[in-house]
Amino acid sequence: MSSAAEAPDPYAVLAGWLAGAYIWPDGQEVRGRAWDDDTRYRYGLLLAGIDAPSAWRQNWFTYIGDLVWHFETPHIQDWAGCLTNLDGSPMAAASGGRAVSAVRSFYAHCSDNLGAARWNLPPRRALAGPPPAAR
Repeated sequence: MSSAAEAPDPYAVLAGWLAGAYIWPDGQEVRGRAWDDDTRYRYGLLLAGIDAPSAWRQNWFTYIGDLVWHFETPHIQDWAGCLTNLDGSPMAAASGGRAVSAVRSFYAHCSDNLGAARWNLPPRRALAGPPPAAR
């Protein structure tokens, strides 16, 4: 993944992962985890805005843009810090933590199963940061 042309499409990677079927770098098809409907919805929403309400624009892929494969830890912290509910109120710390978990899980899948770069991400609590009131 030395250039954008060689980098996989994050939406396709996510779709395969959430569907429970993906291709390893050696071409072998893998049947992975069977996700429950709630997890598929939540991860799809938080990572790619899948099935998002029309006013919601806070998914990870939109936020990070071209840096999706070249982000730094502060990017996740900044994203988690600006997440809001649909009514515009700050997202609760537990919800922000779940959002960070979705990002961590996606990149863990990419590292473990697709031979992608290794991301040494800090624990979820460190990435989610303090509650919005403490910022």
